[in-house]
Amino acid sequence: MIEMNFDYTDAKVEVDLGEIVSDLVLSDGKMQLCVEIAVTHYVDNEKYNKIRNNGISTIEIDICSFLEDDKFDEEK
Repeated sequence: MIEMNFDYTDAKVEVDLGEIVSDLVLSDGKMQLCVEIAVTHYVDNEKYNKIRNNGISTIEIDICSFLEDDKFDEEK
């Protein structure tokens, strides 16, 4: 397992990065980290290849199980 701390100072939602739109971009002024949030589907092969080919630092967070297991209930 790789551990890394990233103390971001800025966060933007739905950021257009040219070839892709990232769900969230965190920045510390020097480095950017894109965050993809899997709600109904994961990053597809096309988007993955664009991320990889452009050297974009990215993590994907899977929250699908919260929806499937009724852990995420808007009425609560």
